[in-house]
Amino acid sequence: MHRRSLYDTFGDKHQLFLQAVDVYRSFVKRNLDQVRKPESAKQGLRLMSDFIIDGAEGFPPGCLVVNMAAELALRDPDAEMKAAESFERMENLITELIRKGQENGEFVTSRDAGELAAHFHSTMLGLRVLVRTSASKEKLHRIAENAIAVLER
Repeated sequence: MHRRSLYDTFGDKHQLFLQAVDVYRSFVKRNLDQVRKPESAKQGLRLMSDFIIDGAEGFPPGCLVVNMAAELALRDPDAEMKAAESFERMENLITELIRKGQENGEFVTSRDAGELAAHFHSTMLGLRVLVRTSASKEKLHRIAENAIAVLER
């Protein structure tokens, strides 16, 4: 495909990038929808952290949305909006899982599920950055397990 036909189809590089982000977000959503399936909320959060750490076959480690947020969100309103939507969706999913775990006795009930979700989500965001470094997968899995352990106290 030639540059001219790319621009004729998508408008410009920025629009092409935003559409690529939308395709990526759909891919991630399909994969993360799997975390609702297990009976155990703890197992659902483990599936989530495994997906973040181990990734999907054929895809590089890390997260396009996290990279976009870090690089563009302060100066690109479209990038900020897409990042904020993605982060909110992820935090809502985590909140749902934590509430499920609180209801079935897996997680502490003395703390607000939304606040616990914000904490867990920030750890997952950190893992999405660390996975792009030389940190071992074993270390990353330990971090994820500790984040889950916090929910049990």
